Amino acid sequence: MIDNQLVIELKNLYENELSLCFPSDEIEKLENLLGEIHPEIEDFIMDFNEYCDLIAGSCTYVIIGNQVPKPQSSFLKKDFFQSYPQYAFLQAVVHQFPELMKEMLRIEKARKMLVKTL
Repeated sequence: MIDNQLVIELKNLYENELSLCFPSDEIEKLENLLGEIHPEIEDFIMDFNEYCDLIAGSCTYVIIGNQVPKPQSSFLKKDFFQSYPQYAFLQAVVHQFPELMKEMLRIEKARKMLVKTL
């Protein structure tokens, strides 16, 4: 049984924080800064957006009272850097990009809440 308070908190997080603007400008700066050293960064915006969409979409399942589909639930058990290890090098520099860092923290908070509903 899913805790109703957790669902309310997840709904508030979804409506008030996960719907904020995606930090595209900062990601572009990050890609420009690191592109020569780490060419794999060119796919970061696509991968991070996909990851964020999966978390947000999973929130909607829980908010309306449905179970998160099994393929998604297994994906939710890993944080971004576990799911996309090719970007591990970003952990050392992401703090230099405050909007991206905030987005990563919001997404991670939602992911952890979702894991509690599984």
